[in-house]
Amino acid sequence: PTSTTSNTTNNPTNNTSTDMLVSKTDVRPLDVLMGRGHFHHGGNSRFLRIVAERKDEYVREKNYAEKERIAREVMECVYDPTYRGWDGGHPGGGLDDGGTNTCTTNATHLPGRFLQVEPGAKSECYRIISGKTVLDKIKMNLRQKPRG
Repeated sequence: PTSTTSNTTNNPTNNTSTDMLVSKTDVRPLDVLMGRGHFHHGGNSRFLRIVAERKDEYVREKNYAEKERIAREVMECVYDPTYRGWDGGHPGGGLDDGGTNTCTTNATHLPGRFLQVEPGAKSECYRIISGKTVLDKIKMNLRQKPRG
């Protein structure tokens, strides 16, 4: 199946599902594929680097509102195709991406999205997720201890 056109915006403050399906062939380089086994996808690697940049600050923070702010900033960074790192509290610093974010196609200029495998679609379709679901997944990653 190909992408539907029910809602094509990536609104990070939207708390509802967009109900938009994305074909496996329409996954963008900066998309974050939710679920197990996607560590080698470029968008997932970028997401994990962004989380790693903010993890210590998130864990130290005691105020729930501040934790929420940090999670929202991580989400905004994923949606921003120009994001290259967090530098002293300001986006745009020097995230060393090992060359994975160099723009070789127009697709890398498109914003990242959070995609969940569509149940029953045998991994051929993803559903765009947003809002609270994305924030919950970001917070879970910010809390997790590093693999090792």
